[in-house]
Amino acid sequence: MNWYYAAGGRQQGPVDDAQLDAMLQSGQINQDTLLWRDGMANWQPLRQARPSADAPPFVAPAADARASAGVGEIVCAECGKIFSKDNAIQYGTAWVCAACKPIFLQKLREGAALGGALQSTTGTYVDPETLIAQATSRECSVDIGSCIGRAWGLLKENFWVLVGATFVVQMCQGAAGAIPILGYCVGPVLQGPLMGGLYLLNLKLKRKEGGEFGDAFSGFSNFVQLMLASVVTTAITYLFFIPAGICFFMYTESKNEGMMIATGVMALLAFPVAAYLTVSWLFTFLLMVDKKLTFWTAMNVSRKVINKCWWGMLGLMIVVSLLQLVGFLAFCIGIFVSMPLIFGSIVYAYDDIFRREE
Repeated sequence: MNWYYAAGGRQQGPVDDAQLDAMLQSGQINQDTLLWRDGMANWQPLRQARPSADAPPFVAPAADARASAGVGEIVCAECGKIFSKDNAIQYGTAWVCAACKPIFLQKLREGAALGGALQSTTGTYVDPETLIAQATSRECSVDIGSCIGRAWGLLKENFWVLVGATFVVQMCQGAAGAIPILGYCVGPVLQGPLMGGLYLLNLKLKRKEGGEFGDAFSGFSNFVQLMLASVVTTAITYLFFIPAGICFFMYTESKNEGMMIATGVMALLAFPVAAYLTVSWLFTFLLMVDKKLTFWTAMNVSRKVINKCWWGMLGLMIVVSLLQLVGFLAFCIGIFVSMPLIFGSIVYAYDDIFRREE
């Protein structure tokens, strides 16, 4: 029987059963590696496609070390030392300290340590390449009407929580941006944690996980990463407009009409690139608060997955932008209703692509 497997975000193979078993034992693949063969409707993790396949054993810490750990303490499965649970991550029944985490996760990616699911606050750890392969192996499309319709239903069910949280967050962003001179820097710095919190609130409410008003500010618990996501995406996007800015500055100094024309041309050339990146990075904050990815990894995963349905996501952004405009025209009050609708629509599109409905 010939199998195909996903590695590095690409299809590999074919290989037969014996080769597949050898690759599993050597650590080239693991139980989360996606497999496909003729007759299968979709790609499936190895643990589901071939449930009889044996995984490399997971080595637990020594019994005497476990016995010496106190209440609220764990024994690191890598180094065998004792740490508090607040300074460790859980992998199935095993725990790993912060210092050993990079080594441990690398072993997971290589298939050298298996046996459970790495728990995070809102979901389960998934290797980025596996996450991309899973999301792109099935149909990747955006139902604009459905996303907006379900977001409207979510808003009606949780009206005051979503509207109140959005209002407070927007006021915080507005106040930060209004600071003379510093506002240009403070705005992007605070935008990441605030947007991450709002996305998490919508995600929890959507998944019936008990979202609360305070979740809108939970992004500050991961301040540095979410701040970097905001600052880096903004900086890279505006980077392409620098030539237009230089031409405009030269125009203001020389009043040369040629420089004004050059400004328009440079801006027109930069706009498609900026639009592509803005749409491609729409899931960055969601991937960070849901999958606990770092900002750069989340940016790459978002871009690679949205590339499969970029036009659909662009259409969704155009429609929700029109909704935002309508909300602004409604005496600026409607924006506090249209904004939760926008966040909700993006959340539903995200979950449609990354997480199948149960």
